[in-house]
Amino acid sequence: MFNIPTLPVSLALLACVNTTYSAKDEKEITNDIRLLVIGAFAHHGPAFYEHEVQRCRTVLDKNPKDFDARNDLGAALTKLGRFAEADAAFAENENLHPGRYRTAANRGVLYKKWSRFEEASEYIARSLEIRPGGHMGLGDYYLRMIRWRAANSATDAPIVQNFLGVDYAAGYQATADAANREHLMTLIKNDMNFTDAYVVLGDIMYAEEDYRTAIRCYLRASFLGHPTKVPIQRYKTARKALASTAPFGAVIDSTKDRDPVFAEFAAAANWLDEYQAIETNRLESGLAVDFASMRVASIDAGLTPPRIIERHEYSELLSANFILWTLAKVAMALILYIAVRYCVVGLGSSIRAGRSELAS
Repeated sequence: MFNIPTLPVSLALLACVNTTYSAKDEKEITNDIRLLVIGAFAHHGPAFYEHEVQRCRTVLDKNPKDFDARNDLGAALTKLGRFAEADAAFAENENLHPGRYRTAANRGVLYKKWSRFEEASEYIARSLEIRPGGHMGLGDYYLRMIRWRAANSATDAPIVQNFLGVDYAAGYQATADAANREHLMTLIKNDMNFTDAYVVLGDIMYAEEDYRTAIRCYLRASFLGHPTKVPIQRYKTARKALASTAPFGAVIDSTKDRDPVFAEFAAAANWLDEYQAIETNRLESGLAVDFASMRVASIDAGLTPPRIIERHEYSELLSANFILWTLAKVAMALILYIAVRYCVVGLGSSIRAGRSELAS
């Protein structure tokens, strides 16, 4: 079993919304797969969304028909978990401005976070009819995610397929062949809590023989509570594959919860907390908190992304385990040899003494 750390509360805020600021912000999000997988990328915190609620209501007091202000209000309320209020905001926008893409897409996100998956699927499908490319070029990946969650929440039957419709039993290569890497990365940027996205990305990384990143992906899926044992099974396979490439023929440490990637997860959670603390301070000072401004502010504050354990370093860790394991075996063998030799010598002495007594 893994000792899975408690998920930070801030992760509950992380989901795709369509607002006046989202497209600009999302261009600033890193494309480093490793940082995406461990969760070390920019996301607004609770203080931002509380500020958005006040800003949007001030605008709506002056112009109740302002679509953008009401849409941003609904998005902020969604992020804060105030689902009924968010639903009312989007419903009012639909009445005032029917058939808008952002209303349909954001209601889909709202119902997904509300665990009302059938309704979420309906609204995301409606948004794709208006804009087939979806948000940020996601295509139908967001819809597939919701339908996978809807299907699996409605039954206790074993889950045998990933969200792309590929059987887990078909193996990593079948998944890698079916997946669109860019859509998958964009999906993680927009909903980093979706566990199966990490299993699929892990399969892509495994097929590319990037076993270290595959390990991160599979552990992330487990960390977030994937409903099957697939991530753990894939993780064990990836660790063995990585160990086979390590110097000195490294072996696998049987204590899985000591995998170095957990340190990366913890560092990423701390990074996000510090990032959002900087954001809160800037909001209180009336400063800009778009992701471009926050990137500069974070650098000025000395906040740098978590250090990633490189592949060769991980191999060296495994190799160090192997060396210690080998030394322990040598020591045990030496102790056993000395013990056996002592017994044999003692027995030989006893036999010779007995013969001497008989001869006399």
